[in-house]
Amino acid sequence: MLPLGTVGFISAGFFFTVYAYTFHALTVKKIPEVLRHFAYAYFSLAVAFMLWGVASYIGTQSFLNVSVLIGDGLLLLSTFFLLSLFFAENKAKNVIRIVWIILSAVFLWWRMTYFPPEPTLTNGILFFNTQQTVGIVLSLILLLVWLPTNLKVARLVTGKIQLPGFGFIYSSIYLMATVAALLFIAAKTVLIIAVSFAAMIVCFIMLVASNVMIDKMAK
Repeated sequence: MLPLGTVGFISAGFFFTVYAYTFHALTVKKIPEVLRHFAYAYFSLAVAFMLWGVASYIGTQSFLNVSVLIGDGLLLLSTFFLLSLFFAENKAKNVIRIVWIILSAVFLWWRMTYFPPEPTLTNGILFFNTQQTVGIVLSLILLLVWLPTNLKVARLVTGKIQLPGFGFIYSSIYLMATVAALLFIAAKTVLIIAVSFAAMIVCFIMLVASNVMIDKMAK
């Protein structure tokens, strides 16, 4: 029987992949190509979750530690794509990308040197045990980059296909997903992990449905 952590992470990775794919399909047919960066961000995030699912299955401490570091790197890569999208029309966009690459390298060095990952696997459930300082940095990335970019994309997509009223629903789902992710980062108990994880999966099922609905309504 597969560990709960494996089932959960693989399931989440699957829905992130489906969401990214359906969003990418919209960029091919109906919305600006620059928004493909958004799909690339979620493809990268999907890889991170699937990696954690594999780590939960293998279960060795060394692989768990490495998977958390790689996952952090994939989160930073996803954020790079979102910044590329958010500042797509900014003249300093290339400078912003370079600065983010440098900051990402510094963060990973800082993480490995001063706050090495300390994940544990208990009854098949992966606890990241994220140190408070690291958790604050990751939370700031979600609040300052992911949430604003998600909300911007919601407005751009629904406005471009002339469905502005749908933007509130789209934005609300992104907001709920962000709150769930913040809870997941800070989770120290099985209950919080389960609730936040389930909330994220439900949000992305709704986002996949929203992409399909937008595709049909825009025809």
